[in-house]
Amino acid sequence: MQAVSGASGVRRDLQAALRQARGGIWAVAGFSILANALMLTGPVYMLNVYDRVLPSGSVETLVALSILMVLLFAMLVVFDALRGQIVSRAVGRIRWRVERSAFLNDLAGAAGDGAPRRRALRDLDALLRFLMSPAALVLLDLPFAPMFFAAVFLFHPLLGLVALGGALLLALLALLGHLGSRAPMARHLLAAQRGESVESAAMAEAQTVQALGMAAAISRIWHAHRIDATGAAIALADRTAGFAALARGLRLLLQSALLGAGAWLVIDGKLTGGAMVATSVLMGRGLAPVEVLAGQWSLVVEGWRGWRGLRAGAVEPGTDQLRFHLPASAPRLEVEQVTLVPPGARVATLRMVSFTLEPGEALGVIGATGSGKSTLARAVIGLWPPSGGTIRLADAPPAALPGLAPALIGYLPQRVALMEGTIAENIARMDREADPEAIVTAARAAGVHEMIRRLPSGYDTRLGPGGTGLSGGQGQRIALARALFGQPPILVLDEPNSGLDHDGSEALNAAIRACKAAGRSVLIMSHRATAIRECDRLMVLEAGICRAIGPRDEVLRGLDAGEAAPARAPAAS
Repeated sequence: MQAVSGASGVRRDLQAALRQARGGIWAVAGFSILANALMLTGPVYMLNVYDRVLPSGSVETLVALSILMVLLFAMLVVFDALRGQIVSRAVGRIRWRVERSAFLNDLAGAAGDGAPRRRALRDLDALLRFLMSPAALVLLDLPFAPMFFAAVFLFHPLLGLVALGGALLLALLALLGHLGSRAPMARHLLAAQRGESVESAAMAEAQTVQALGMAAAISRIWHAHRIDATGAAIALADRTAGFAALARGLRLLLQSALLGAGAWLVIDGKLTGGAMVATSVLMGRGLAPVEVLAGQWSLVVEGWRGWRGLRAGAVEPGTDQLRFHLPASAPRLEVEQVTLVPPGARVATLRMVSFTLEPGEALGVIGATGSGKSTLARAVIGLWPPSGGTIRLADAPPAALPGLAPALIGYLPQRVALMEGTIAENIARMDREADPEAIVTAARAAGVHEMIRRLPSGYDTRLGPGGTGLSGGQGQRIALARALFGQPPILVLDEPNSGLDHDGSEALNAAIRACKAAGRSVLIMSHRATAIRECDRLMVLEAGICRAIGPRDEVLRGLDAGEAAPARAPAAS
């Protein structure tokens, strides 16, 4: 009995990473308190120099104050450096812990509907870019800004009101900057996504694009999206730079205004010269976080969106969620009244389909193009959840199907896609620690062992992206060996002989016979007679509806007679 394994969810890994980083977060908070307290060194030093050293002319006091000032600023440098180092290491731990599950999350989305349901990797990058930016540490400094404004108030209420008014103006500017950058940011993201989509599709079908002379037309479409993205990026950068310049200019203006107000109070005898200079420095320090945020607000917003996206990520079924154990014998597959609407579609491509697949049995599913054969295959292997009805494996609950399927089902898709790597790695499903004997066993079962041996590097022959380096038929047979790897108890073959020659078709049928003899089940989707030769039963799909199911010869006689045999209930099949 073997426990079902699965990928950890993004949200769970993010929470675990944050728990691990909790000590570092508290350390950064502590260093932030110390660093902001040490920021008072400059104003206090200036206050003492102007109000004590200069009137008294004491060189000894100046030297002592200067030595203390140097020591305190050295401590400030150390605390600031430690903050940055702790944050960078915490970011690295978060990336290490969450990145793989984010990749699996996006991959699961792409497998389900051809495009990621959630952009977990993009959300993670946005969050980490923010955490590594100055804006993250500035947010930690922002709560201390009232301390600096309060110190200005202590010198004189008028100066405090000027400082507080300046802070409110900068905050308003940051808000306007955020609102003004939303439209160009949205245009940039949309255009960039469209360009990436066109690029990915073109690269995946590069040979077809070149052969049909589509390269120039596709490049124009791609380039138009890139131009739109660049234009939006320039507009966003212009607005961000403009608001950052305004914030910097406003801060300098406010500091000068505070000096002017302080000078007026000095002339009036209500303030000392040292206090005048010290309040200007205090206000500059209090306004600095607001100024930085006004210039980097878009980064803060993107980081927040990334955080929310990752927090919303669903936990994938894994060992902690599914405690179902795999059976020692081949399981029974039960499909009961399944209706399925593919992701992104509005019309069901399967309607009320029912059948059972017993151990040691081969069931062929035939029908015209678009009849729902591939949809049924994707449903059985757990990629597309049924809109209605249930699919059960080994008496497990239907919700367990996505977690059970990879361990129980070998799958040969209609469109073969091999990965960049060696032939051995592809057969072993990219597991570099797989048993070489298991790889050879799968290759022999697919009848491709001798073909591999004849290659110059044998099983170590490297394939390019998409399996370049092999013919279509060779790739099909390698993919069949991959489906047979590990001797899964159920085999799902979608148009398995579409690219096979006579020898390949014979090897396929031999593999099906061997599976049946070993008590393993086979489900074959095909419109070719050679692929269903070893099937015990046939099911006829028409527009997603089961029109006939029964023994192979009986169903074929019904088709030859021009009428479909009546569909049988699963128990009678």
